[in-house]
Amino acid sequence: MGKEFLIGEELNGQDVTLTIKNVLIEELQNAKGKEKKPVMTFDGTDKKVVMNVTNMKSVAKALKSPYPEDWVGQRITLTPVSGYFFGEQQTVIRIKQDFSKVKIN
Repeated sequence: MGKEFLIGEELNGQDVTLTIKNVLIEELQNAKGKEKKPVMTFDGTDKKVVMNVTNMKSVAKALKSPYPEDWVGQRITLTPVSGYFFGEQQTVIRIKQDFSKVKIN
């Protein structure tokens, strides 16, 4: 996809918290041809993240809104997750949920 997009390995095993600048629909080239996908941009970096369904749902849950326009200016934490995805070992980006306010009895 090119160097403009952040991939899991670039997080170097660490969480990264960023402020959302925008979520736009971009036409991207992949193995199947061109496809329109949501792409998240952030303040302070030119790197973008191509959002999949899992990450879109995670951001909606973390920010308590299903509407990307409500996410602008909000902070999220990207976390690298290693495992087998689509039949191969790789590190992907997931959205870390804030469990700091969870109380365990």
